[in-house]
Order: sequence, then structure tokens, then C-alpha cells
Amino acid sequence: MRQFIPLLPIALLGACANPVAGRPQPAAVADMLPERTLHCTVGRATNLDAKQWQTVDQIRHEGAFAFALRLPAAPRHVGPAPDPSDDPEPVNPETRVIEDPANIAADIAYPLVRVADLWPERVEMVGRADGQDYQRLIIVSEIDPKAGTANIFTTRAKDAASLDLQHVYQGGCRIETAAR
Repeated sequence: MRQFIPLLPIALLGACANPVAGRPQPAAVADMLPERTLHCTVGRATNLDAKQWQTVDQIRHEGAFAFALRLPAAPRHVGPAPDPSDDPEPVNPETRVIEDPANIAADIAYPLVRVADLWPERVEMVGRADGQDYQRLIIVSEIDPKAGTANIFTTRAKDAASLDLQHVYQGGCRIETAAR
């Protein structure tokens, strides 16, 4: 866990639209992101304080839980990030949590509601929490394709201003990319 991802800006909950505005157009192979699997280890943040900015050294974590995501091949995003007010595009149902033995994100109903695959800058995912009045947020950031590493953040929220600070998990990931 290299760096604390600050409590997300207001726009994040709604900013997770599909990365291609309008209907996606077929892209040449060179314009496609490869299939990616992120093998992560996350810990639950135990002392988050929404009233202050905390550095990685100030945040304590408990546990070391396996957590893996599958990001299917997708057209490479070009242009600005999706606008939070845009209607979400259909999400590839193969975009999902594939390993979660601690049931951190067992509440997600598939397919996800929104995915912004802005690789290698970040990946933002929002999923409905099955039978609950909140949504699950998953943010992948600090992606370093050469080193094969990334950071991950996940929590649940009723809206962008009400993150559940008791269920914040953060950690590091090893990136596995499918050969093209």
C-alpha cells in the first residue's frame, strides 16, 4: 500500500461512465486495451477521519485479504474523462471481481452500473449493492504498466458525500496482462 487515496471527490460516484462517449465504435487492435487481471491484497482502514487529510503513515490497516479484478479488453479511452451527468453506457459483464474470499465486495450485483476504464491513469467502477441502499465503489489508481503494479481502493456509499468509512479497503495489486 504505497499511498492513501484521498476520500473521493463528489464527482466520483457518478463519474464512472463507460469510457467511450456515445456508442463505442469498433477499434483497431492497436487501439484496444488488453485483457487485464489485477491480483490485489487489501487491508481495512481502521482509523480514517473525514475531517482531516491523512498520509499513508497515519492510516492503520487490519488484515491482508486477497482481491482480484478482471478487466476485459476494451477500446482505449481518448479525450476527457466521462461527465458524471452522462447516462452510463452498457458495461461489459466480464468486468468483475473474480476473487474475494473475505467477501469484501460480495454485495455487488452484476453487471456493474458504470465503468470508466481510463487505463493506465485509473479505472473507476460502480456496482449496485444487491438488496441494499448503497453502491460499491472500486477505484484502481497509480497504475504502473512497466512495473506491473497498481493501487486499489474500495468502499460502499449511499451517494458521493457519504462514503462508509468503516468499510474502506486499500491495497496494492499485481497486474497480469493477456498476451495480444
